[in-house]
Amino acid sequence: MDLMRWKSPERSSNERGYPRRRRMRDRQRAIELLRTVQLPEAEQLLSKYPYDVSGGQRQRIMIAMALLPEPKLVVADEPTTALDVMIQAQVLRILRDVARDRGVAVLFTTHDLGTAWEICNRVTVMYAGQELETAEIEAFFHAPMVPYTTQV
Repeated sequence: MDLMRWKSPERSSNERGYPRRRRMRDRQRAIELLRTVQLPEAEQLLSKYPYDVSGGQRQRIMIAMALLPEPKLVVADEPTTALDVMIQAQVLRILRDVARDRGVAVLFTTHDLGTAWEICNRVTVMYAGQELETAEIEAFFHAPMVPYTTQV
């Protein structure tokens, strides 16, 4: 029996079972989120490979992907690592604004206390997997409670 005749020539195997109306709606949602994270030419980005975009654009795409299922919590693990200072500031501003506008909590992991100061409301310092100190951001920077924290 010839199995080739069972394949639809006009649709790839990825598209079978994915209704056109839903595919178009999902595409529009992706474009909307790319624009939300301030990416120009959002439609063209959908056809690009990761190596075709900059590191800052990749980070913003990841933020958009994290927001796609409309979560209540986003875990951001070192989201500004390997970005230059200007791009870091843009990514932090976008993350903060999107979280505020959409009512999303962000669990932000970083080794950079300057970055924590910029984006966090509360800080938890950990060492060897143990929580050493938790405080509101102002209290943390003005009166750290643990000697390890003053050395960081």
